Amino acid sequence: EFVALAAQSIDALTFHSYCVSYSTCDDRMTQASRLGECVYPAQQFKTLAAKIGRPGLRVWAGEVGPFHRGGAENCSDRFLNAYWYLHQLGSLAQIGIEVFARSTLVGANYGLLDKNGFRPRPDYFAALLWSRLMETHHYPSEGILLNSARGDGKGEANVLVFVSRSPIAGGGDTTMHREADKMCMLIVNLNPNRSVGVDVSLESWTTPETREEYHISAPMLFSAEALMFNPTGEWLPLRLDDDDKVPEILPVVTSSSSPVVLRPTSYVFLVWRWPVRDPSTLAALVIMMQQHRRTVLLIACVAAMVTLGRTRYLRRLISVRLLVCRASVAEALHSTHDRGRG
Repeated sequence: EFVALAAQSIDALTFHSYCVSYSTCDDRMTQASRLGECVYPAQQFKTLAAKIGRPGLRVWAGEVGPFHRGGAENCSDRFLNAYWYLHQLGSLAQIGIEVFARSTLVGANYGLLDKNGFRPRPDYFAALLWSRLMETHHYPSEGILLNSARGDGKGEANVLVFVSRSPIAGGGDTTMHREADKMCMLIVNLNPNRSVGVDVSLESWTTPETREEYHISAPMLFSAEALMFNPTGEWLPLRLDDDDKVPEILPVVTSSSSPVVLRPTSYVFLVWRWPVRDPSTLAALVIMMQQHRRTVLLIACVAAMVTLGRTRYLRRLISVRLLVCRASVAEALHSTHDRGRG
């Protein structure tokens, strides 16, 4: 009732959500059906915003965490929690939640940083790669063909897939179509005990020859530290260096036609890049054509006449063009002379 009465004064609706039960602190956190239950609060508020009917009314996840009362020790501070975190980031982005405020940066057992030495926990690196690679335009995986080589045989989805792409430079379109500057796909292996091979095909897209792969894993679900696969083929721990700096996370560059192999307890960010369209370059070209439109017109006419074989008209046109050029120079000199007198 309050929301209905104050609808014209509300800019955004915000909700808090702590949806994982302490009894679920095991490999059930890797089940898609369990993870899907955590999207329900966001869906409720999206429905409420639709009922209010005010254009531009936003829904924000103002405080979101895996467990209430400070999290669960040896669970929300472990690699296992990345399954919940990445599912929340992807699912809420897909339904249009624009703000995701994770509880919390530092503190208790669900902080992204350890409260004693401020060491990054596995979730920190999940957030880091998400913010670096995933764009603000998120879509279902429609138009992306995924063929999993091996499933778990239990009727449970064996991978999570989230897709985002950058809008065309200077565009700002909001529909999933064939052109993009960059596309990123997140695949999470929900099988904690087996590898998964996935063939990825960008249907109806002109696929670049190569893609970037950022593989993140851990020895076990309850590992306190994450691992990254670097271009030299080694799995290295994700931790601060001796100067307390975040390590450089480099991708492995592979052929776009090769399958993606995810080891148990892992996820991967895939990135395809297309040539960037610089709108400033296009604008400069348009301005130049406007300033030299006579020359552009002449070139177009010459090209057409050469194509048609009308050389006699071409000689006449060139003569006319020379007269136009002389007239333009004379006009420019006369204008300069007048400004000097003024």
